[in-house]
Amino acid sequence: MNSEFWILLGLYGLTAIGIYAGRNWLRAWIERGVQHRFDVQLEELRAAFRQSEENFKSELRTKEAEFSALRDAVLSGRAQRQVIIDKRRLDAVERLWASVVSLAPYRNLAASMTGFNFETVARRAPQDPRLRSFFAVMTAAATPNATIPDNPAKNERPFISPIAWAYFLAFQTIVQGAFAYAKVFELGVDNPGSFFNIQNIQEVLKAALPHEADFIEKNHPLQYHRLLDELEQKLLIEIDRTLRGEEQDEASAAQAAKIIAMTTKAATEAQEAYQRAAAQTQSRPSSDALATAQ
Repeated sequence: MNSEFWILLGLYGLTAIGIYAGRNWLRAWIERGVQHRFDVQLEELRAAFRQSEENFKSELRTKEAEFSALRDAVLSGRAQRQVIIDKRRLDAVERLWASVVSLAPYRNLAASMTGFNFETVARRAPQDPRLRSFFAVMTAAATPNATIPDNPAKNERPFISPIAWAYFLAFQTIVQGAFAYAKVFELGVDNPGSFFNIQNIQEVLKAALPHEADFIEKNHPLQYHRLLDELEQKLLIEIDRTLRGEEQDEASAAQAAKIIAMTTKAATEAQEAYQRAAAQTQSRPSSDALATAQ
């Protein structure tokens, strides 16, 4: 009886020990399996992350290369455009100065007109054929077509600084005005002063040369030839700034806008004055014919 007890007790103990050991072994086996799968999945995740990171870096390098190429293309294109613009600006400056030179005959006429008193000539020209013939010779020497000169550089305005363009227009306004007066004297119209608004040209020149305001206000436009040299010098200074690519300040921009607006108005009125004078002479008998008849 005692031996059986001890045998059963031993079997029970061995069974308990086996169960305990097996449970621990099974738990350890399961844990190792789970850990292994976890390690595999973690390594796969790390590999995928590294691959994604490499792909991202590769895409980033590709984008950087594309951006660099685009930037270089833009900079190259900008440089090429700047070269084209600079060349176009040089051409514009050359044509602008050629226009100034082409005004030499009208400048000479303006210089000759300074020797005349407007009131005296205005009174005598309608009754004096020889005086009208004299002015006809002067205008013919200035232009074979006997018309107010056009601006050969008018298409170059986008490539010229506004203040340089304004000085050129002021210069042209003086010689155009002198030519218009000579043509009116040549036509021998009555009361030629009524065809001109002296204030327009005065405002133009006072805007261009404010320090000459006193001279401008006290003298007739026939005397404004003496201002041409100063306008020419100012024009040359602005041309030099244009060639050097200097930006003009706000004051110069405002001054240029004022001059340009006034010169446009003055030039239009000068052309209209000549047309009205020509129409008046066509609508009345010729003084030369009347003199011959007498």
